[in-house]
Amino acid sequence: MASPAERALFGDATLTTIHILEPERAIADTPGRFVLVPQADGPTRLLLRESLDDPLRAGAAWVLWDPIHFVMEQRMLQGIKERAEGQPLVPEVLQAAARVGWAVAGIGLIGLYVTNRHWAPWLAAPVGVMALPLWLSGDLNGFVAGLLAIGITLLGFLAFGWRWLPAYLLIASGVALVLLLAPDSYTVFGLLFLALTATATGAFCNQLMAFTTVTWKQCLATIPWTFGLHAEIIQEGQCRAND
Repeated sequence: MASPAERALFGDATLTTIHILEPERAIADTPGRFVLVPQADGPTRLLLRESLDDPLRAGAAWVLWDPIHFVMEQRMLQGIKERAEGQPLVPEVLQAAARVGWAVAGIGLIGLYVTNRHWAPWLAAPVGVMALPLWLSGDLNGFVAGLLAIGITLLGFLAFGWRWLPAYLLIASGVALVLLLAPDSYTVFGLLFLALTATATGAFCNQLMAFTTVTWKQCLATIPWTFGLHAEIIQEGQCRAND
């Protein structure tokens, strides 16, 4: 079940013992139990069950383990359903928009780091943490998600210190609710990033046009600034548009 890179790095720790194997019926204790149940009207249900006696959720660990495991297994089952039925869970146009949103958020976060000489060295932290998972899995989407999760957390503390904590806890609670309740949290977050970008760009352009004779077309040409890539074009609340 592990990739060659994972087996090379972690050895026997990646091995899985299968205790029950019934072809076209069940594979069990891996530690989960996957069971196929044919239905009278033709389709087949896939059930996933796990023991509550798992040592990994002993004591108070279940408070963290259960939500994380639920989100992971829910998306796994949705992925199996998509492949089995040949129908995407989310329309392709929304998936494409979500990918744009994630890309914009990633570029914006990196821009905020690199345009501040005090913050720039800290970018190595989220990149370093996510480099190994990216190498092991090749999952670029997972890399960007982890980069944003760690990077936003760190950036908030760099910018606001401990004053960031109440806002961070509120944001983290919202993120947890989306992960638990949304059918496809990746798409939801991508669309949220896209909406936030559009809102920030609109607010930036409105304020810019209030102080200068810049047109919407000229303002949109400065969109990279909203990602932190060209912060130098703003000085003392004014922007001089190119002729």
